[in-house]
Amino acid sequence: MSIEQWYKSLEGSLSKRDARLLNKASRILVNNVVPSKAENLWEPLRGICPSREFFHGIWNWDSAFHAMAVSRWDISLAREQAEIFFRFQKDNGMFPDVIFEKDQIIEDRFGKPPVWAWAVELLDRREADDAFIEKAFPHLISNESFWKTSRFRVEDGLFIYGAETVGEERDLHLGFESGWDNSVRWDDGLDQIYPIDLNCFMVGYYRSMVYLADRLGRADDSAIFRHRAAELTRIVLDRFWDPVDQCFYDFDFVRDDFVRVLTPAAFMPLWVGIASPE
Repeated sequence: MSIEQWYKSLEGSLSKRDARLLNKASRILVNNVVPSKAENLWEPLRGICPSREFFHGIWNWDSAFHAMAVSRWDISLAREQAEIFFRFQKDNGMFPDVIFEKDQIIEDRFGKPPVWAWAVELLDRREADDAFIEKAFPHLISNESFWKTSRFRVEDGLFIYGAETVGEERDLHLGFESGWDNSVRWDDGLDQIYPIDLNCFMVGYYRSMVYLADRLGRADDSAIFRHRAAELTRIVLDRFWDPVDQCFYDFDFVRDDFVRVLTPAAFMPLWVGIASPE
């Protein structure tokens, strides 16, 4: 459908204030489609940047969120956001952080949190497309393998943020991969932290992979990802819940203690639906 048809379908269901807000937000996304240029690495696909004025490139998880939004009225544009990152996926399975509009630069020393499986599931639920998820599934399998081999500590069964850099830039790049660039969560360093948000994102990733595997009739893959989701859920609830403060925290595995800094990350187990009602 067109964006105008989508607006019309919402008539009467929104307050005037919400309708204005939704109209502005969606128009911003449409206006942030990068104009076609021969030097754009993603041509002929249409990329959406975070801001035409300030951010001249296509960012990893921004693109996943853009895809979820525009899928309400332009499913083809939504799928193209995923296909851009499938095209530039590294051999180790990592999706790069940024594909810049100018100078043909790809920032692939670090990535962003794993949300593409969730995005692909949502797009399929909005408009089923067997060919698209058949194409997406191997890329998502490879990306899960990247997180499991390059950002995972086997001894505790939990994921960590990382970067392919050392020295002065490493802390900065670890923050960039998290998407919480300079959060107070990282004031004591990020190299020794199990982040609650990342591990909840991975629970969601596994659940989305179960959905996609079931859609494709891949029973063995579905069973594997269902088991991984259940096991990671168990570990998250055991490791990140602080019974003293009665909330979820990041965990410092060097100090063997919670990072007692309250941020919105504390709510991630509720968002992914694994926290108990209590």
